[in-house]
Amino acid sequence: MWNAENREWDLIPLTIPSRPRKGPRDRYLEVVDGNVSPDSNGDFIREDYTDEEIDAVHAFAVARLTIDLWEKAVGKKIVWPWNRFFNFEKLELRLYSKSKGARYSRDSQWISLGFWGPGERFVCKSFDVVAHETTHAIIESIIPDLERTNSTEGRAVVESLCDTVPILMQMRIKEFFDAATGGTKKNLRVRNNISEFGEGYGSGNVDGVRSALHPKQGDDHYSLGSRMTGTIYMHLIGIWERSASYEDFRKQVLEFSKTILRPITFLKEISPIRYFSEYNN
Repeated sequence: MWNAENREWDLIPLTIPSRPRKGPRDRYLEVVDGNVSPDSNGDFIREDYTDEEIDAVHAFAVARLTIDLWEKAVGKKIVWPWNRFFNFEKLELRLYSKSKGARYSRDSQWISLGFWGPGERFVCKSFDVVAHETTHAIIESIIPDLERTNSTEGRAVVESLCDTVPILMQMRIKEFFDAATGGTKKNLRVRNNISEFGEGYGSGNVDGVRSALHPKQGDDHYSLGSRMTGTIYMHLIGIWERSASYEDFRKQVLEFSKTILRPITFLKEISPIRYFSEYNN
């Protein structure tokens, strides 16, 4: 977990559904120019990693966990769009791009993770940004050409799901949930690390680029999408406040993930209203 305020890593061990090799890389992903070696047990939890090596392990782990969440939610394996005819080319994670921000490119088969603002504020350190861009690649895999839609409302749904996925993931990882809510006495209705997308990359030192608690107003697809994300986040707050324990909440978040992500697999024309209509059914 990158601590945006203190500008340092808070290290926690996570289990991913893969045994990555040096890079890291596996059959889905590869960190371009990554040269990180696992320890003698095959784990990437050595204590002598450099900051750049931690960046690589972090980006890989978040992307791999994002794939796992989607596969559990939609009930099928993710196949990258360029692998339709028995190709097995990986999605590349490019760290330290010279361009601002981050983006997924189907044509180039990579996620470019660049910088944000002055100094070396590289977005590969952001759980939210890595999960967001990986979700773009996954949605394009589920419904090819959906990412190329010219519909503002359709693009709003895509952006909202890309912002919602890191929220769902961090709510299901206890260390993230505790870190986000520890100072708020488990109150998700006040600003926290999970509610703020891309914390540390907004206008202030710890502000987010977007907020699930304070959606943007406007008619562009980012604003429409942020209001959809805000609605989903408020629903998750309700689940948390009714839960008997964190473990109970965690199980319900997984089931909710299936409910909120599956409609993307069968909707041909999408909008926030139509999406919620399918969800409610």
